[in-house]
Amino acid sequence: RNRYLKEVYVTTSKAISVDIKRIKSTAKGFAIFGGLFSLYECIIEKNRHKKDLKSSFISGGLTTTTISITTGLSYRGLLLAGLSGGTLGVVMEKLFDSIH
Repeated sequence: RNRYLKEVYVTTSKAISVDIKRIKSTAKGFAIFGGLFSLYECIIEKNRHKKDLKSSFISGGLTTTTISITTGLSYRGLLLAGLSGGTLGVVMEKLFDSIH
């Protein structure tokens, strides 16, 4: 019986250890995305003197393109990443506006 409990404890602790590493990695990714998005959005809004969906689209596109540059994507892949990131930026802005 003690052997079974010990095996359960070891298995559980290994699973928790793996999950914690995955959670840290995901949190780091969100922090990087959020930081870059905020940085780009502030710069764009300061230069354009307006806060609108176009700023969010450009910010999201620049953020995902910046993150994707290190993956070795082709120009076409970077363009698609930018377009999808821009769309994500608009969706986030719309959701944020509907919450507040």
